[in-house]
Order: sequence, then structure tokens, then C-alpha cells
Amino acid sequence: MFECPICLVSYDNHEAFTFPSCFHTFCKNCLKSTFETRIKEQNINLDIFKCPGCEIPFDQSLIQNFISQESFKKYCELSIEMNQIFGLEEDEILANCLNEVCREKYIIWKNAEYQKCIKCKMEYCRLCFLPQHKDICTCEEQKLIYQDKVYKDLKVLLKASRCPKCMIFVEKVAGCNFMTCKCGANFCNLCDIQLERQDHYSHFENNNPSYDKCKIKVNGQWVTRPVVEEVKKVQIKQIIKEPENVNNTIPCPNCKSINPKITRLQLYDRIIHCGSVKCQNRAFCLLCKRMLPHQEILNHFTNTLECKFK
Repeated sequence: MFECPICLVSYDNHEAFTFPSCFHTFCKNCLKSTFETRIKEQNINLDIFKCPGCEIPFDQSLIQNFISQESFKKYCELSIEMNQIFGLEEDEILANCLNEVCREKYIIWKNAEYQKCIKCKMEYCRLCFLPQHKDICTCEEQKLIYQDKVYKDLKVLLKASRCPKCMIFVEKVAGCNFMTCKCGANFCNLCDIQLERQDHYSHFENNNPSYDKCKIKVNGQWVTRPVVEEVKKVQIKQIIKEPENVNNTIPCPNCKSINPKITRLQLYDRIIHCGSVKCQNRAFCLLCKRMLPHQEILNHFTNTLECKFK
């Protein structure tokens, strides 16, 4: 027999649990109640798991001796999700693979400049959390490159352009491609270049700002794009095209349709546009399943295209 120092009740020895690090003994009921409550509240910081008597930390794997199997399973899931892993060295941390398809967790040196996933082998910079770019460009340059790719995708998705002066998004509802922002700047809806009032017609082929392509300025003169593109063909040895969207295999979160004729994946497969009878050409986030009005799509994701509401 022994007396539990928490509830002050006497128990048989088989109802006791002794911590091997300090040899303090408590009844399993008190320990179960204490730690299952903390798990239920998702309070699983490493400094929580200490002996109630002397507060010496113990190996969290020991709690499966006095809590239910379901609670221990939930604890393991929470500890991995919150990167609370017992036994890590002071210079180690648990990192998440930033590849959306993978999301593997692995241990790295906490001061590492980059991380490489042990499963998918993708490498990411630890400073900007974008694809590894060491010896190629700085983090700021990498961010600009990545933001430019994202903007091009959003430009097609939203059918909008960004004012080159104040950097806000402007949607063309009607009219020609010569845009006037509320800040007073004029620019081209096709190429986003800032224009003067006198460029209203001369910036566009055949002086037609409504239907024809825009020109670019070379040595002070507006030149048609085919001329410049011929020069680019000589300089570029190889052009790598982004793969075109294949048939959609991800169901619409609202109507569950995967018909490629009415559902379209966009924004690196983070958004689905569905034209079914039920959805009526609405957009949905595939990460959090929410319906997204077009004007809110930009604010729904972070700069690294992570869903803010997942």
C-alpha cells in the first residue's frame, strides 16, 4: 500500500506509477486526470511534462502507462503537429517540408541555412522559406522572382492588372486597355507599363487600344512586339514552358464534380473554378474548402501561397 501525495488516498501498489528519473510515486488516476486534461486543452509544451513532486522532466513516452490509448494517440499527433518532440538536442529543431505534396517532418540543425527533405529531396532556404537559391541570388531577389510568378498567375485568374505607381490591383470591367488608376497614373492593362496621356493610342498596334497587342518602347520609339521577340529568340537557347493543366482529378469542395469541362484548377492547384449548375462559376480554396469571391482571392493566401484559414 502507498498514499498518493496528490489526492492523499491509499492505494495498492499495482495502482501506482513511479517516475524512473526521480522515483516519486503517484496513483495512476491522478496522473491520468492531470495529463489527459492537458492533452485535451492541447497544452503539450515540453516543460508541462514534469514530475508533479519535484518537476524533473520525464520522457513523454512514459505517459502511455497511465493515460488511455486514444489520449496517447492524440498526444502523439499534437506533438508532431506542434513540433514538440522530446529528446531533441539543443542545436536541433523539427522542420516541416514546404512541399505541399509531401509535408514530411524531419530533424535539422537549428542554425542551418537551408533544409533538404529526406522524403521528396526538395531543398528550401531557411531564411526566406522559398526554394533553395544559394549561390544564385539573394533572398530578396528570390522573393521578387517568386512574387512575379505568383502575380502572373493571379493576373490571368483575376483578369486584373497592377498599377505600376501605387501597386494596387485594378480590374478592367469594360473599355479599352489604356487604364487610369484612382491615383492618377495611366498604364497598359496588358503589360502594366506606366504610360502618358499621349500614349493612349500609340502604345498599341494599329493605334487600337481595345483589341490589338501593346507595343514596347525602344530608343524612345514604340516598336511592335514581334520585332523584339525575334531578338529574344537569338539570345535564348532554350525556353522551358510550364506544364499545362491536365484533367482535373480534385473534386470541387461544393458539388464534388471532377468534370474537366466545368472545373478548372488554378493558382498552382490551390483554387478551383467550378461552372456546375450548383456552383455557378464560383471559386473555392482547395486547402480550406471556402468559397472565394474574386476580389478576396489575393488576401486569402500568404506571399508563399499558404492558405491563411487552413
